Amino acid sequence: MSARHCFFHDFSQPETSRLALCALLHDVGTSKLDRNLIEADNRLTDQQFQTFTTHSEIGHDMIILNTEFDISVATVAHEHHERIDGSGYPNHTTKISPDSQLIGLIDSYEPLTCRDKNFRKANLCR
Repeated sequence: MSARHCFFHDFSQPETSRLALCALLHDVGTSKLDRNLIEADNRLTDQQFQTFTTHSEIGHDMIILNTEFDISVATVAHEHHERIDGSGYPNHTTKISPDSQLIGLIDSYEPLTCRDKNFRKANLCR
């Protein structure tokens, strides 16, 4: 999401800045995980995936404990892998903030379309 899109949809400058911060920090918890896990080209094993899922809670806690950012930034870090049907993680909740839904959608879309993996070819960013 770019600032241009936010302004096109009449988001205020503070709202645009807050959403940009949410987008920048939603995966900050991955900085505490093993790089080999984060950069794996193959599908993760169940154990590896379980470890990976902890990044949401780690990121939330990092933001809460180390910043004075709006609480929505930590909420997005925590909820960006939740899905409205309850199939996401870490809590399998159906009550997800609109910010988390937006950042989660973008976070899901971008790697599917722009990053090749050994087990999946990207489609749109060629």
